[in-house]
Amino acid sequence: MTFTEWLRGQEGRNDVVGDLSYDAIRDETWQKRRSTLHGFRRYLRERDACEAALKALDRAFEEWIESKQPFSVYPLRPLPYGRRD
Repeated sequence: MTFTEWLRGQEGRNDVVGDLSYDAIRDETWQKRRSTLHGFRRYLRERDACEAALKALDRAFEEWIESKQPFSVYPLRPLPYGRRD
C-alpha cells in the first residue's frame, strides 16, 4: 500500500493526519511523481503550506511506515530454558 493509499484511509480521523488526508484527497495533483517524504514535503512547501501541515505530514508518514512493520506476538529474545511465560 502506498503512502497516498494509506492516507486516504485516514480521512475520518479527528486529528492533524485526518486533516491532511482530507486535503490530499481533494488535491488533484497530490501524488503526481511523488512517493517519498522528501517529495511530499517539497510539494507542500511549493504551495506555501504552514509548519503545522509539514508536521502533520511527518507524523502521517511515520505512522504509515509503522503500519508496514510486521507484527509479532513472540518476544524479541527467547525466554530462558524451561520458562514458559
